[in-house]
Amino acid sequence: VESPCVPAGAAASGDEAELWRRWRSQEDAAARAALIELYLPYARMLAAISFQSRHNDEVEFGDYFQLASVGLMEAVDRYDPAHGAQFRTYSSSRIRGAILNGLDRLTEKGQQIALRKRLAKERLLAAEDAA
Repeated sequence: VESPCVPAGAAASGDEAELWRRWRSQEDAAARAALIELYLPYARMLAAISFQSRHNDEVEFGDYFQLASVGLMEAVDRYDPAHGAQFRTYSSSRIRGAILNGLDRLTEKGQQIALRKRLAKERLLAAEDAA
């Protein structure tokens, strides 16, 4: 997908609204790419916050940023400005979730923790069903 260059500050609220309109109504790939480029610094910031609060050095910042970028793309694809929420508000949980889910898959320790959580949840549900 070819990404148009969006100069810094060029996406004023009217320009940004136009990009959202083109993406949502016409599925304009260039508008989608411009929106992703516009919000990539925000995804980088969320990746940096997560990286800063890490508990070990198993995963490099580039991996955090990659996971945040995937979350950003998913958020752009699902966001509907007609619902009234700001995109940053909407996307922050998806970006953070993509980072956390990705970290679970990237490390053995993360996989073990995720397995323990899943098993505990399954046991709780089974106990509730038995009651």
